[in-house]
Amino acid sequence: MMGGKYTNDMKDMYFDFPCVHKGNYMKSLQYYYLITLGYHIYQLYRVFYLYLKGNIKNDWAEMTLHHLLTICLYVFSYVMGFVKIGSLIMFLHDWVDIWSPFTKIFVETHYDKLTVIGAANTWIIWIYSRLIVFPQIVYFGVLVYPIEKLYPNYLTDPTDRARYENSNYFVMSLGLFLTFLIILHIYWIHMLTGAIFKFASKGKIADP
Repeated sequence: MMGGKYTNDMKDMYFDFPCVHKGNYMKSLQYYYLITLGYHIYQLYRVFYLYLKGNIKNDWAEMTLHHLLTICLYVFSYVMGFVKIGSLIMFLHDWVDIWSPFTKIFVETHYDKLTVIGAANTWIIWIYSRLIVFPQIVYFGVLVYPIEKLYPNYLTDPTDRARYENSNYFVMSLGLFLTFLIILHIYWIHMLTGAIFKFASKGKIADP
């Protein structure tokens, strides 16, 4: 689904749960979490700073909700040991973040062709990564495989049943927050599509 030389079996997200290892493997995930979490904390600070300065963009509410959801997801997934699925989702979202800033740079210039190239690549990658792959990871990784892989005998084994009941609230909270994130992605792709069609019809493009 995401390419690569391995099996791409999403069940591997819960192999060796809670993935607490010694050595560079776990350290690399910790650094990845902390660096990207720092980015989102800064972006949330920046959104509020611009709001207090009176420089409010038309997507202020959506971006605030996005960063709040993202920070909550970081904390929940890290504390619960869901670092594999968390890092997978983070990496998946990073794909678009290559072309989106590229487009934002040139949308304020007269280089319309570069803006269109950036917007087209953003649109294609967004559709595939955030609206095709991401919902599947949310469904199987949060709603299906945790029960199958972590609590295989939860219907018959009292120990598995107790563990499932204790953690299910947090797992369902993760699923709910991720679902809100998917809804935001649908809203944003609608805005991006509208901007691209506006350019195609009027020869003028604007930051959606």
